[in-house]
Amino acid sequence: MSGVVTILGQIATVEREIVIPTSGSAPYAYDNIPHTINMGMMPCFVNFPGPLTNNNLEGSDQDGREFYEIRNFNLAFYLAPLGAGINEEMAGDLAPYFELVYEKFGQYPRLKASPEIVDAVITGDSGTTQLAFVQTTYFGIRFTLKVTRLVRRLLSNSD
Repeated sequence: MSGVVTILGQIATVEREIVIPTSGSAPYAYDNIPHTINMGMMPCFVNFPGPLTNNNLEGSDQDGREFYEIRNFNLAFYLAPLGAGINEEMAGDLAPYFELVYEKFGQYPRLKASPEIVDAVITGDSGTTQLAFVQTTYFGIRFTLKVTRLVRRLLSNSD
């Protein structure tokens, strides 16, 4: 079953395929939300489960019901701490990531062929911005990924 924790791991797997233009390596991507991040791990992605926006009943039988569950995930890309460079330089360093992230996630509409994922699409971003994490502010971008999955929930025998 592909619950929120599994989806976070799948998102990180896709993010690790992005190639950083300046180094030719991949950004660090956490499988789950860390307690801290540090300069040695940057640039990096930290992903957060967002709200469940839809939980529509699709069908049912004597054993269970199926739902289309739609949840937004916030993909936070941290480039460097605020004050680690000139603001305009940091904004310029972030610019290539817009296309790289949209392109990479466009290649995996089912997040690495997960059988429950019906669709996964980036629906928007924050633009270059300042992102906070554990009382530190960073230069970065926040992307919104909408994930639709078909979930089967078994009925209890006590009904």
